[in-house]
Amino acid sequence: KDAFAGKSSASLSADAYCALGYDVCGTTAGAVLNQTPLPFSGTFRNLYVWMSAAQGSGDTCAVFVRTGTCNTTLSNTIVTCSVVNVDQDCSDTTNTAAGTAGQCAQFFFDEQGAGTCVGNIIVSVEYTP
Repeated sequence: KDAFAGKSSASLSADAYCALGYDVCGTTAGAVLNQTPLPFSGTFRNLYVWMSAAQGSGDTCAVFVRTGTCNTTLSNTIVTCSVVNVDQDCSDTTNTAAGTAGQCAQFFFDEQGAGTCVGNIIVSVEYTP
């Protein structure tokens, strides 16, 4: 069993792509700096997200685990949760998604609401062989 965690080094107020285990987030989906190679095949589960600020009414800040071929645009998995309205955290302890050795994964922060999400983000997800 392993766990990947990540955090932003700055407040996120727009879509961002974050490498697993680092504080590197960027706006380019396929950038290799924003992706983490998977060392073994396994299953993602138990996603937990915390933001440093409560969100405004109507804001929806979704986080997805993404996987796929490294240095390309990765695909969202069903492991996701959304920080909405005045909340600061969310989790997905139900859904699972497969990861393949040699492929890459990342956290995708998706600004979905009518307003603007604010705050730094901390994310963790379990990864088991």
